[in-house]
Amino acid sequence: MSFSLHTGRAYEGAIGSEHKVDAIFVSKEVQVCLRLDELSDVYNREILLTAELYMMLSEKAKGLTRKIESVVMREQPKVPLVSLLIVNFA
Repeated sequence: MSFSLHTGRAYEGAIGSEHKVDAIFVSKEVQVCLRLDELSDVYNREILLTAELYMMLSEKAKGLTRKIESVVMREQPKVPLVSLLIVNFA
């Protein structure tokens, strides 16, 4: 199981029929989360988050993370997103 954390806007829409309706979420931020989740397998980490979310953390929470690498997401070309790892929850 892995988690990818990012911040931004997402748009929800209903898709389906009268009998079964599913919610779908779309935006570039959702795509970033999906890509980040794929990268959790590459880096062999359970939790990855972007620099945008990192900036929203408290100083104590920031102390529980470490930088893995700066990557450029194909969903947001030319905008580097720093992926971080949460190493301890205590």
